[in-house]
Amino acid sequence: MSLSAPQAVALLASSFANAQVVVYVEVAAATLFFYDYFTTFPSEVELVWRGKWGAGKILFLMGRYIMWPELTIVLYYALFKDAPNNCRFTVTYSLWSVLIGITIGDGVFL
Repeated sequence: MSLSAPQAVALLASSFANAQVVVYVEVAAATLFFYDYFTTFPSEVELVWRGKWGAGKILFLMGRYIMWPELTIVLYYALFKDAPNNCRFTVTYSLWSVLIGITIGDGVFL
């Protein structure tokens, strides 16, 4: 089944609109992440940084700061569209980051 020219144009426009929505969601999620980070940072300094080192502190800091490189890469990819060359790297890095984040999160509950 082949598409007519108007159907192909409508499908292409819909795809671009959906891709733009994904960018909006990524930017909104990053905004919430920054808001959470900067509003809780003073408490983190007071309660975590000044405490003694232990497994809980290490897991907390790893869980808290493992998102920064991924967030930077995803925002760069979403905003600057350096797509085909870096898409595989971005997806691979994101998947490993999620896997490591889940492992750290599970480690906190052990």
